[in-house]
Amino acid sequence: MGPPVAVIPTDDGADARPASPSLDDYRRRVWTHLATHAPSAPPGTGSARVMFGLDETGGVLFVRLARSSGRPAFDRACLASVRAAAPLPSPPAGTARADLVFEVPIEAARAQGARGR
Repeated sequence: MGPPVAVIPTDDGADARPASPSLDDYRRRVWTHLATHAPSAPPGTGSARVMFGLDETGGVLFVRLARSSGRPAFDRACLASVRAAAPLPSPPAGTARADLVFEVPIEAARAQGARGR
């Protein structure tokens, strides 16, 4: 097994609605939880973008590849890592279903200690 990969939170501006402080905190908890389940990968593996949706209990509704790393084995490992992380933290009460769809990059770590960034 290679070095760990990092799950790096991103805000690409895709969601034009301002997030509430509780929603921002929830997103950080989701990213932190995913980072503890990130797959291992050999150096130079690259980066994949994974999209997934959650239900009101933190269960995974769907997982799909938004952008391939170009390495099918790593892409499969990224998808599997999100499934393996279930259940994720429960969202705040009243969170809209649209706010429970995430797209995150999962990158091969460049150096030791990159996990959990």
